[in-house]
Amino acid sequence: MSCATTHSSRPRVHLSVIVDGTWTQQEGIRLITYLAEQMDVSYYGSSINLVNGRDGSWILNVTQNVTEIFEQNLLISPNITWPTGLYLPLSLQTVKIHVGDKVVEEESKSSIGGVADVVLILAYSSTISNDDMSRAKVLLQDFKTQSPSEDKTCFFRALKVVFVPSLNWQLGAQPIPDVKMIYVTSFVNSGMFKELLNLDQQNVDISINVSSSDSDSVVPTLLDALSQVPGYVMGAPCSNKGDQPEFEDYVTPGIISSYRIHPAFLDNVQTGTFEFQSNDYGQLSVCLSCNADNSTSFNCTTVQGNDVAELSVSKPCLHTNGENGPLFIVVNVTKTLTKCSVCMFSRMDRVGKRELPVSDLLAQDRYSASMLVALGQRPSRV
Repeated sequence: MSCATTHSSRPRVHLSVIVDGTWTQQEGIRLITYLAEQMDVSYYGSSINLVNGRDGSWILNVTQNVTEIFEQNLLISPNITWPTGLYLPLSLQTVKIHVGDKVVEEESKSSIGGVADVVLILAYSSTISNDDMSRAKVLLQDFKTQSPSEDKTCFFRALKVVFVPSLNWQLGAQPIPDVKMIYVTSFVNSGMFKELLNLDQQNVDISINVSSSDSDSVVPTLLDALSQVPGYVMGAPCSNKGDQPEFEDYVTPGIISSYRIHPAFLDNVQTGTFEFQSNDYGQLSVCLSCNADNSTSFNCTTVQGNDVAELSVSKPCLHTNGENGPLFIVVNVTKTLTKCSVCMFSRMDRVGKRELPVSDLLAQDRYSASMLVALGQRPSRV
């Protein structure tokens, strides 16, 4: 059965929120709870955490469960300090450490794909001094461009890439931006944060101006921006076992799913090959594109049943200066073995380990979406 396609979907991100003193504690918790509900904070959806924008302390620990926002008693807990302003360098440092620790954990699991990290700065009424701006810029440049190193935490250990042919990358030679920043400001103070938007030309950050700090004004605009953030696919750590690195995800009929590959993983690569496998729940259209909405797709294939299809790429998104741009994998379910009216309401369920039987992971009444498996190259094939 064919399904109509739309670009809209619920966001699916790891969201770290930095909040300023615009909102009272009660107003702020109400806003975060509303946002968590609307962006599908759940085990198969998004995660969220909340940081004091003034002193960098934790208000809400990372959660994938909306009810935990209430269980942590944020309104009455003596361990919580609510912000009275915004000191961006200190709060960004807290988030930087958190994201770095998370990436190290994912790397230890040989992860090659997943949900993107987004840092949301709620700064509706805040100002930022020149000194604070300078400190924030230095921190953000370090945050978004940490290079591979044997003796410090980094975001993508690109020296280990085997998802595409070897990068021949000298240690610490190039930065690897990873995190998307979103600033929510008023029309009065928006100009103060413009300097921070273009620190990463390959992944320009977002500024959202809202007319009111009310949840009903802030959250819908945020959802639009968050839903446009793609997932990611990256190079895999080398393995002496000869294991083939994999990334599995579920794609929902009617919803286009995009995955971003940072251009650093394509540097010095003549030809990279990707393998895609469906899981007998319908037919997938898989394209390689230079942007997330597939408007510049240049290589597409169809995957159905349990078939495996390959797409190869050779420097497809070169800029005029000769540098690689990001590459996107864009997936759409073109046919499904379930009714579209049913699958349109299913969540984008995902499974972390392919070797587990599906019946052990998800109940049959939730399992209505097709599955995408992106297979990296074996080290022996590069």
